[in-house]
Amino acid sequence: MNNDWLFWIESRTEAIKVRLPHTMVELPLNHVSEASYQVVGHYEKRLPYSEAFDGKRVFVRFEAIAHVARVYLNDQLLVTHYGGYSAFEVELTEQLRPGDNVLYVLVSAMESENLPPFGGVVDYLAPGGIYREVGLIVRERSYLKDFYLYPFAVLEQPRLHFSATIEGDQAQHRLIIEQLVSDVWHPVCDRPVSDTIEEEFWPYEAKLWSPEDPVLYRFRISLDEQVEEVRIGFREALFTPDGFYLNGQKRPLIGLNRHQSYPYIGYAAPRSLQRLDAKILKEELCLDVVRTSHYPQSRHFLEACDELGLFVITETPGWQHIGDRQWQARSLQMTREMVVELRHHPSIILWGTRINESADHEAFYTQAHTAAKAADPIRQTTGVRAHRHSQLLEEVYGYNDFSHSGVSPGLLDKSEVCGDVPYFIAEHSGHMFPVKSFDHESLRLAQLKRHARVIDAYYTKPGISGVIGWCLADYYTHQDFGSGDSICYHGVLDAFRIKKPAAALYAVRRDEPVLEVMGNLSIGEYPAILMKEIVVMSNQPAVEVYKNDRLIATLSPDRQRFSGLPCPPLILDDLFGDQLAEVGYDGAEAELIKQAAYQIVEQGGLEATLAAEVVPLLESRGHKLSDLGGFYTKYVGNWGDRAAEYVFRAGELSVRSDRAHRPRLLIDVSHQELIEYQTYDMALVRIEAIDDSGSRLPYLQASFLLETSGAIELVGPQMVSLAGGAIGILVRSNGTGPGRLLIKSDRLGETELAFMVRTENMATIS
Repeated sequence: MNNDWLFWIESRTEAIKVRLPHTMVELPLNHVSEASYQVVGHYEKRLPYSEAFDGKRVFVRFEAIAHVARVYLNDQLLVTHYGGYSAFEVELTEQLRPGDNVLYVLVSAMESENLPPFGGVVDYLAPGGIYREVGLIVRERSYLKDFYLYPFAVLEQPRLHFSATIEGDQAQHRLIIEQLVSDVWHPVCDRPVSDTIEEEFWPYEAKLWSPEDPVLYRFRISLDEQVEEVRIGFREALFTPDGFYLNGQKRPLIGLNRHQSYPYIGYAAPRSLQRLDAKILKEELCLDVVRTSHYPQSRHFLEACDELGLFVITETPGWQHIGDRQWQARSLQMTREMVVELRHHPSIILWGTRINESADHEAFYTQAHTAAKAADPIRQTTGVRAHRHSQLLEEVYGYNDFSHSGVSPGLLDKSEVCGDVPYFIAEHSGHMFPVKSFDHESLRLAQLKRHARVIDAYYTKPGISGVIGWCLADYYTHQDFGSGDSICYHGVLDAFRIKKPAAALYAVRRDEPVLEVMGNLSIGEYPAILMKEIVVMSNQPAVEVYKNDRLIATLSPDRQRFSGLPCPPLILDDLFGDQLAEVGYDGAEAELIKQAAYQIVEQGGLEATLAAEVVPLLESRGHKLSDLGGFYTKYVGNWGDRAAEYVFRAGELSVRSDRAHRPRLLIDVSHQELIEYQTYDMALVRIEAIDDSGSRLPYLQASFLLETSGAIELVGPQMVSLAGGAIGILVRSNGTGPGRLLIKSDRLGETELAFMVRTENMATIS
């Protein structure tokens, strides 16, 4: 169902053949014309009648269409669906005819449509199209509708609750539910049912789901001959005024917000890219939780979160604005659709039933909370606010705390925001300090320090269940926001999921040893050669620093400034070491000279009290006040001498500052075996220019000519350039067999990447 669609915007004579997921307008990397993607598009597909349809009911399931979809079969309008972020089904049975049938979908991506997230300004783009997959479903004449299988009392004697309605005749049917354990299907429920079903029963096995051991169970649900499958986990997730508890154990929640935005393709990312984001969040950044801002996201992403043990907070579409009654009715429908579609995912721990950062609205939000609880009685609800002491109609108070200025406390006290209720920080940092990967080093490191201060405050302030930063990756936005180029540079990763320095604050939480030096230690990067704070991220107890093979410092985690962080930054704030012994100073005297030298460089002079101590000491050694600058340039800045070589060592790890600057490419490919299981596959190639020590070269200028051949094709332009020393490339399968990506640069040579594309059915790769 995802292949061989015809698509056009203006005239059917201009129709092109496309595969789904599909974005109606491919976007440039930045500087997007907002009028360009607000279009009405036409999709058409031939659907031959099959004998398999005889005596059955036939449906087409759209995983999501942005944003208004009118679905026709054989020129008959079947459904108009409002909302771009939830799946919906359309029954085709009565309109099907022998021979070819024509399925036609009219899609509007106009932001003038009266539905969320539109109506006010919106801090993200919402590109249109059939941007998730489509499937054909053939059911018996009677089938289970909106069934829900969920565990309860999991910490006592775990049981299962099953609810559904039978769509079709009112006769009695046989319901059989089986659980797969050790590759064997075990019956857990076998009962006669009719009409509305509410059943409780014991599972065959109920190991608990957790981030450390995300145990998932498959259940097969049969109503007579109709068979469905679902996957669930046994766990109890609870937000309390004291904090967050999983399976009765209190645990921290550190995370980031995620937009489903990708360069060029907007929302239209297939399974592999969706799963890659979950893997990046969990394995590369070592996070506990992700918030799917500001709308429900792909089932592929959520399935990966289930499997990896990554908590998810998902929310109804919107951004600040509440519209009229029609708008509100459509929003409530989106909330119901979100919960019904996604409630089997054990990774989801909260439903966001409130429009992000919107004003209080008692009637509207009472209905939203009630709708979510009716569809899912076991999860709590939340609403994310940008103002304090808001009306709480949900169960958990979410707040976007952007109070940190770089010098102020990292977070407000809970009592300044709300009462003694469950509470978490839904956003911090982000737009208060946007940072590009090609910004000056001081800005890139300031982003890291801001995230560090906020998370440190979370660990030291009581009553905060979790803290979720804004955000994972840079994303497309409207001209009302961003940096004037249609991009919000709020991510700890760039749009291609390539790390900025702030990402190291999260990645350092991993179990294996980590050592990253965040500064480049080149004197021209620092005004007045003021190399005052070099940030090192490591999960090791100590880091030794050598300058030209001489030990100048042993660093330990900075717990004075970051008392709560499990892995605080290590700060190199003394590049003198013991070198002043060469001119007659050591011990306390050397520390006094260092303090004075740094102050001379930073302020252009000495404070009177410090000068009163330093001048006699200098004179006692035959030195003058003007010699302080000379000491600094010689022992710290190396001005006029060969550039110093620094080596940082932590256990068996070492990082060396490379002065040769022989650039080379570090290439990370998400996967080189592409699998077409229902539609095309895509791979992300992340490229960094690095020196011989492995450090990024953020100011290296280089362009690449990209060529593909065989069973893959390029997504985006053929010519790309480094930005911040990095660039990403997207390739897509267009057949089966070998494929090749050639990356050519005048300066960095040629690199060839080999791919293999094969087909496989979904059952094999699930």
